[in-house]
Order: sequence, then C-alpha cells, then structure tokens
Amino acid sequence: MRGEDLQGLNIDELQKLEMIWNLDLNAFHTKDDRITNEVSCLENKGAMLLEENKQLKQKMAAMCKGKTTDVVVGEEGMSSESITNNVCSCSSSCPSLEDDSSDTYLKLG
Repeated sequence: MRGEDLQGLNIDELQKLEMIWNLDLNAFHTKDDRITNEVSCLENKGAMLLEENKQLKQKMAAMCKGKTTDVVVGEEGMSSESITNNVCSCSSSCPSLEDDSSDTYLKLG
C-alpha cells in the first residue's frame, strides 16, 4: 500500500491498518528471534561436535599406536581393546587421522 492509497481512509481504518501492521511486525520479530536462536544453538552444537571429533581422533591415534592400556566398556558392550583390535587389525597401519574431509565410515559389530 502506498501513501496515496491512505488519503481516502478515515481514522478508524487507519488505526485498524496500523494494528494489522503491528501484528505482522511482531510476528516477523518473533520468527526472526526464533531463527536467530536456532542458528546460535546449531553453531554451539557444531563447535561441540568438532571438539568431540578432535578428542576421538586423538583417542584413535593413541589406540593405533598402542599407547592406551585401559579397557573401557562401550555402550554396545565392546571393550576399547576389542575395538582397537578390530580397527587397527584391518590394515597394517591405521588410516590417516589428519584428513577432516574424508568420508570414511567405521562399522562395528
């Protein structure tokens, strides 16, 4: 709606139009706040996953080098020793853990 279109409206119609615009503006701000909050949460989750990935790579490197001696039982009932044996015995040397862009998958069990 342009300014010229408003000239023929009376006070009640202008107030009704203002109320509609305010409702639309509030809905826009609410949606904007929700999306901003979701983006922030996803950024935090991404940072946590990157840190967890880094820690898992370090553990994997330590296991492949034989530096870990403790046995930890995982969620699926496999010990870290059996996981290490399954992963590290698949090849003569462990795969490079430095390549973050690889699409390597590990299937246990």
